[in-house]
Amino acid sequence: MRRARPQWLAAAVALQAATYLAQGEVWRAVARAGGRRLRVTRAYDLSLAKLFVDQAVPSAGFSGTAFAARALRRGGLARPAAAACVAINQSTYFAAYAIALAAGALAAARRTRLLALAAAVFLAIAAGVALLFRRSSRRPPRGLLAKTRVVRRVFEALAGADPRLLRSLPLFLKCAGLQLIVIALDAASMWILLRALGTRARPEAVFASFMLANAARSVSFVPGGLGPFEASSVWALERLAKTGLAAALSATLLFRLLSFWLPMLPGFFSSRRAYRA
Repeated sequence: MRRARPQWLAAAVALQAATYLAQGEVWRAVARAGGRRLRVTRAYDLSLAKLFVDQAVPSAGFSGTAFAARALRRGGLARPAAAACVAINQSTYFAAYAIALAAGALAAARRTRLLALAAAVFLAIAAGVALLFRRSSRRPPRGLLAKTRVVRRVFEALAGADPRLLRSLPLFLKCAGLQLIVIALDAASMWILLRALGTRARPEAVFASFMLANAARSVSFVPGGLGPFEASSVWALERLAKTGLAAALSATLLFRLLSFWLPMLPGFFSSRRAYRA
């Protein structure tokens, strides 16, 4: 408490607000490529709605993306372009996380091999998701995958995706860059929260710790990764960033407050507006 610097909290709040702006730019980029302009405020609202749906229905981001695609269709975006939103958002999400995990693994190469393993797994998942989406835009999946309710709804939203948008490398790279910005803003928020607690830590170590915690969150079936994220984050910050247990726990809980709990209420109202639109 004596070392705390509360003024840094305002910067963390601003960075978290910016994550929804970057996510919204993914929707805007695909909508623009599909021939329709999307307002910044509308895209921001959709990003908040996506967060709420993702937290309420844990599915590695698929449920929120499918919800956003349906909302875009109601807003006038052609179905092929809205379906492409699902494919592009999810494939770039996994690709960006694989790249960020690889970067975190390099930053923590001398400390842990967990990130290297997680990066390899996410690279494989990213490639698999991209191939699956390209195939399923032409033909729906079969077997056990098709029997999963959330996955079935995602691929229903994906059906008939515009192949021109799916094959656009500039669009893919732009959206992947925006996804990387979201990750960077989240990691920077964690570093700033540590500064708010009066704790100095090397940015690359905090980034590696954050990516390790996110890997644990992503493979968890608990809504929002509640529990696995916190445990992994505290362990990684203490071991990799050498922050001490008190600072690691406090920064992790503050980050969850800003990134998970506080946006839930506006996200709930945003999802209701999107559903009624």
